[in-house]
This record gives sequence, structure tokens and C-alpha cells, in this order.
Amino acid sequence: METGEALNLLTPGTSAYAVTAVFSPDGKTIAGGSIDGTVSLWDAESGTLTSTFTGHQNGIYTLTFSPDGNILASAGWDEKVFLWDAQTTTLIGILKHHSADIYSLRFSPDGTTLVSGSEDDTIAHWDVETGQLIKLFQAPPVFTAHTENVLSVDFSPDGRTIVSASEDKLIRLWSEETGELQNELRGHTWYVTSVSFSPDGTIIASASLDNTVRLWDANTGQLKATLTGHTAGVLRVFFSLDGKRITSVAGDYTVRQWDIETGTQQEMFEITGSQEVIRTVRFSPDGTTLATGSSGGEVSLWHTNTWTRKISFAVEPLNTAHQNGVYALSFSPNGEYLASAGWDEAVRLWDVETGAHVQSFLGHSADIYGLSFSPDGTLLVSACEDDTVRLWDIEVLQPKGFIRGHTSDVTGVSFSPDGNTIATSSTDKTVRLWDAYTGALKAILPHKWFVHSVNFSVDGSILVTGSADNTLQLWDAQTEQLLHTLEGHTSDVFSVRFSPDSTTIASGSWDQTVRLWDAQTTQLLATFTGHSDWVESVSFNPQSTLLASASWDGSVLLWDLQNVVPTSPTETTQPMLAGDMNGDGIINIQDLILVSAKFGPTGDLNGDGVVNIIDLVLLAAALGEGAAAPASVSGTPQFALNSFGLTATDVQAWIAEAYQAGLPADSTYHRGLLVLEHLREVLMPRETVLLANYPNPFNPETWIPYQLATATDVTIYIHTASGTLVRTLALGYRPPGTYQDRSRAAFWDGKNEFGEPVASGIYFYTLSTKEFTATRKMLIRK
Repeated sequence: METGEALNLLTPGTSAYAVTAVFSPDGKTIAGGSIDGTVSLWDAESGTLTSTFTGHQNGIYTLTFSPDGNILASAGWDEKVFLWDAQTTTLIGILKHHSADIYSLRFSPDGTTLVSGSEDDTIAHWDVETGQLIKLFQAPPVFTAHTENVLSVDFSPDGRTIVSASEDKLIRLWSEETGELQNELRGHTWYVTSVSFSPDGTIIASASLDNTVRLWDANTGQLKATLTGHTAGVLRVFFSLDGKRITSVAGDYTVRQWDIETGTQQEMFEITGSQEVIRTVRFSPDGTTLATGSSGGEVSLWHTNTWTRKISFAVEPLNTAHQNGVYALSFSPNGEYLASAGWDEAVRLWDVETGAHVQSFLGHSADIYGLSFSPDGTLLVSACEDDTVRLWDIEVLQPKGFIRGHTSDVTGVSFSPDGNTIATSSTDKTVRLWDAYTGALKAILPHKWFVHSVNFSVDGSILVTGSADNTLQLWDAQTEQLLHTLEGHTSDVFSVRFSPDSTTIASGSWDQTVRLWDAQTTQLLATFTGHSDWVESVSFNPQSTLLASASWDGSVLLWDLQNVVPTSPTETTQPMLAGDMNGDGIINIQDLILVSAKFGPTGDLNGDGVVNIIDLVLLAAALGEGAAAPASVSGTPQFALNSFGLTATDVQAWIAEAYQAGLPADSTYHRGLLVLEHLREVLMPRETVLLANYPNPFNPETWIPYQLATATDVTIYIHTASGTLVRTLALGYRPPGTYQDRSRAAFWDGKNEFGEPVASGIYFYTLSTKEFTATRKMLIRK
């Protein structure tokens, strides 16, 4: 602490990397927890490994010694608190109550009780001697309960107050005796990762991913100081024993010490050692409209007769528009409303005719994966990563109630045709059937692995499910018996749907294919290939003649089902237009990309025998037919253009080459140049932004997209939920532009700096440039 020099290197008893480490109260022992669930003890003076013991089934996120040093508590991914005899390393007891990862543990000053903070948004208070749960700090009203993962807890020195920090950006003070909320500290603008009382109990220090450390008056809750200097999220904060200094650890590779009196930094130690794509699609009940939701938060309606955009809801004000990815869509049975939901935890209701925002339903505390209207249109049900299902009354636009029972993310939801039953799928490896009126559990259908999607047949007699075990399964909805298992996909099945005429089942998969199955014989009818990335959503039109599929490759493909040839790929055929390079029936940005990539006879638009920059300008003119700033460009958001791999730098190069080629003095060429110049402006980022990684959840690879408003050096840091640095992606100097497709976005292979695969769990990734830092969350599931 005097010089910042390293004194020793402690190696865990296993090869798995360490996540957390603490000193015993007497300073003679160091305990460390690893990602494989192993606890190691070292002699602090010599650095000698004294013992290694196991018991946890997965990674350890937090450790703490009792004040007398006799007990060591450990917790993490497997949702249990283990109590160990610190001298003999024997297991004393296991505390069970939490339903998700445990991130923080603290003993009371007298050592008789223990508190634990969990991803299930609760704080549990335990009797150490009996192992019994004393109370659970989770009040029903929204204004007293945390609405996101609890990342840190601490006792006041007198043991009367418990402080908690959460991903909901709030710090809360609780009475240890009654469990009542005493105060709420607001000010941080991102996750609060760590809180700590000063030794005299008068000050609370907090750390946040907003790059700041804040000091609060523990009695009044007033903010005393905001300490800035870290350039990446602050992960931990500690007081010195005399209370005069605090130490902070951050994702910028530094440990910093601060003087409490002055708020100045004393020392700094160097620690050594959007793609925006279509996520979901749904046809309207009358088949005249196709709705799409993107990873950038845009919801669009498309005319199915012309395949032109009807309206986009992304232009709505910030308080009504989605602020991030849209994962689920559902039309009301009469086609009056469209419901959308996703990453920003809100269910939004839209008027299909006018595009007006009708209502936003709030209450979920995590990503929303599924939506379904009741057959009569009076209820809307939503499925969420917070393990709950919520019902919304569409007639009065108010919450109707919620259903709890799943022990992990609820990924899909479907109403039975008679409206009496709600089916839900989950990563807890079950499909559950609920009474739609009472919320009572009617049945549990067990699966071997995560269930991504569930759907009723038209008559309600059969359920189809899509699972991470690469199969579809058909279940009798009355007897709950498994009828058939459909095999053929080579990876996760993300979306399953019965056709409206009940004859076929469609499935979309991580293996980049869409498959069509005979609903009666369960035989595979066709395998549709064409997507270059995993397929997340499929939807039939009401006539069962057309199938839409949405993929992470940024496209929606439409499949003609009237002439399906069994067991062979089916391709959609449409009349070719002059300039329609990919045969999709329209001239758009994709054709422009193809011409730029095919300088040869294939795209010869001016008949001179070769495709060159002149043909590209002609195609741009066709793209903007009738307007200098074509609707097909100005109506296409930047992220959609970037999803084709197109950048402002590319377009600028085209413009420069066109001028050098000496274009004919013709209004058509002039219009083409105007289109290209407008396209360049649309593609130029206005601000630096870190976008959502994709896919997410993932196993084992993911891409991290971002956009830069100015040229700069770019680095991405990846940390565990407990703050351990896992990997550094040094991307080097990058010009301004959007880095979203897989050839340009940052790539992480799910391995640490030593080339070892990391464990399942929550990780944070931080984009760091000279003038910008931002952090987001991602999840590995294996």
C-alpha cells in the first residue's frame, strides 16, 4: 500500500481463474474463490497455498470471514451460501433460499447474522448458528424494493443498518431489526456495483459503472462528494481501517486511493497481469401487414402487397419509443393493436392504423422475450427474463396480475385458442401450463434443455415446443403426454409456429435454416436455406401461403409455401427488375452493394459490356427514382444500412471514383450522385455509441458492435460480474463509422487471456476510447 509494488503472486489450487479474494480479520490468511467453485486458502505472509476445498457446483462470486475469523462464507452461481470452518475447512452448513446468483455477503459486526444480496433482487438475512432465514428484504411496493440485481451489501458498524446497491442505479438503507426501508440514495447514472460503510459509520462510499465513486452522509443521505478519474466502470470500493482513505478498483486496469477529507486522488496503481438486425416478425390477422422488430428498438409495419414500409414507430418520443432491442411482437385478434417488447423492460401498445402510441406497460425488471394476446383481445400476456409472466388488461390499459413459478428466464408464451390456458417456455427446462383466470399452475412439461418457444395448434389440442436440444416436441395439451420428437435441426430451435390451416409447423434455428414439418405425420417437408446467420423468428400469413423468417443476418426472407417440394430447399421466385441484382423484386441498398462487389458483366446497366462505377451511379439513380433524397434511403435507418456492411467511407470512395470517371452530362447520373451523397450523410455516425452484443445470450462466440463519431484508438474490456478482468480486446486506431456487421464488430470467442473457455454467467463489456466510455451486460449460457 505504501509503494504500489507487487509483493507476491498467489496461484489457486486449480487451473480455473480466480474471481474474488479476501483477507481474514487478523490478516494472516487470504481466501480466494474460483470460477469452478473451488475455495483456496493461502498464508498471507509467505503466499503458500495451505488448503483447497470444494462443494460449490459453479463459480464463486463472493467470500467473507466472520469478525472472529472462525467462519468463512462463500456464494455465487449455484444460488447457495456455504459456511465453512475456517480452521478445519469442514463444511458447517448450506443456506438455501435465493433463486439466482448471489453477488455479495456480509457478516453482522457481532458475527451472529449474515446478509446476502442476489440477482433475484432480494437481500436475505440469516441466523448463522441455526442457518434459518430471519427475514427477506423485498417489500411488494415498487418504491421500496430493488427492481434489478442486488450487487453489493454491507452492515453499518453498529449492526443496525444494512446498505444495498443494485443495477437499478439506487442505494438503499434498511433497518436490520424491522427490514423497513430507511433511505434511498439517488445520483448514479448506471449500475451501482459496490457500497461500503466507513469504520465510524458516518459515510457510505459507492462505486458505479458510470466511472464515479460517490461519498454520502450515512445519516441524512446527502451526497458529500463525487470522485472522478477512472475511465472505465468502477467495480469495488473499500475504506482504510482508519477511515481516512478509500480505495477503488475499476475496469480501466487501475487501483486508486482517495483522501476522504479533500476528495483528491492520492495514488494510482497500474494492475498488470449494433448490429441492428430484425429480431422478430409477425403477420397481421388479415395478412395485409407484416410487423418487424429490430435490435435497435425500431418497430416497423410493411405492406405485404408491395413490401414497402407503411410506418415506423422508432420516430416516437423517447418516453414512448423502445430504447433498445425489440424481441417480441403480437397483433390483437382484430388487428387494431400491435404490442411490442424487448430489452428496455417495457411492453408498448400501438394503434396499427395511425401508428400512435397507446400505452406503455411497466413492471418487468429484465428483458421481455414473449407476447401473446388472448383470443378475445382483452388480455395481453408477457414473458420475461425476470422469471415472471405478467398479464395486462387491454380494455382499461392497466396491469391485471402476474404469475410466478419458473425458476429461470421465461422465453415464450402462448394463449390456448379457447383463452383458458397460458403456456410458457423457460430456460429452466420446462414448459408450464397455467389457468388464465386464476394463474394456478395446471401442468409442467419437462424438457432436457432450455425451451426457447411454445405454440398451440389452432384447435388447442397440441403444443409444439422448440428447444436448445435441437428438437421440436409435440405434446398432448389435455393429457400432457409427449407425442413426437422432431429431429433434423443441428442447433437450438428458437421459434416454432403452427400454420393457420393446421397442416404444417415451421421452425427457425441457430443452424441458419427454416424447416417445414407436416403437422399430422411429423415428416420434414422442406428445409429453407438462404439466411447467413441464426433464425430467431418465423410467422405464417393467415392464408398459410407465405412464411416470413427473421435472422441475425439483418434480413427478413419470405418463403412461398404453395409449391413446396418435400425434403428439398425452397427458394422464392419473383420477377427480375432492371437493376434488381438479388432478384428480390425491389431495387434497394442490397442491389447497390451487389453491383459494387460485381464489377463484371453481371450488373451491366448501361450496356457497355462491363460493370463499373458508372453502372453503380445508374443504380443509385434508380434507387432514388423521382426524388433527389430518395425515400428508400432517407426512410432506411442508419443501422439497417450498416447491417449490409455499407459504411460512409465506402460511399465516399464511390463518389470520388465517379467524379474521376468523368460521368456523362445527364440528369440521371446527376440524380445518382445526389443519392450517393445523401447516403454518405445518413451513414455518418453523429455520436459514439456502444451497442448490444449479438447473439445474447451466446455460446461460445459473440460480436460487440459500436459506432464512432471521430477517429480514435478503441479498446474493449470484458469483466466478470464480480469485476475480474477476463479479456482485453485492443482494436487499435479506427476511423469514424459504424462497426456492426461481423466483419467489422469486435469479436469475442468466449475465452480468457490464457485461451481458456470462460464459465456460464453474466459478464460486462466496456468500450473505452480517449473521450468515451460505456459498459453493457451480456450472458453466456452453456
